[in-house]
Amino acid sequence: MAKTNVKENALVRKHPASRVLWIIVIFMLIAGAILYPAYKSKYQAERENGRLAAEFEVLQERNEKIKQQIIALGTPEGIEDRAREIFDWVREGEQAVNIDGFDNLESSTDLPAPIAQGSGEVLKTWWIKLQDFIFGVKETEPINPYLDEIIPGL
Repeated sequence: MAKTNVKENALVRKHPASRVLWIIVIFMLIAGAILYPAYKSKYQAERENGRLAAEFEVLQERNEKIKQQIIALGTPEGIEDRAREIFDWVREGEQAVNIDGFDNLESSTDLPAPIAQGSGEVLKTWWIKLQDFIFGVKETEPINPYLDEIIPGL
């Protein structure tokens, strides 16, 4: 009878390493539950920062184009070109010619199109997509609260 108890106890007894493994797993789950909200808000802030940095870069390019146009319009030739485009003015001795069929041409003095919020290109790797899934980050269409329209006549 004593031998059967030893055999049964050996089957019921667990190795000490398995207890340590379970303690580590439980500790990791508790640590994950505690740290998840903090890391989630950190990740969301980093994603928003990346989106805003990309949008800022697009805005800087637009502003640079506008600065170049301002410099060009500050010269007599730039003013003359703008008067020709808007008012179809010509100098004495010149002849005006209208050419049809070029509807898609942009004027050299037109302002660049307004930049919509969220228009910057953000890099999305597999790691970022996985973290978006884990932390519930969804791509949304941002709403532009500003009236950023092209000023008529410029």
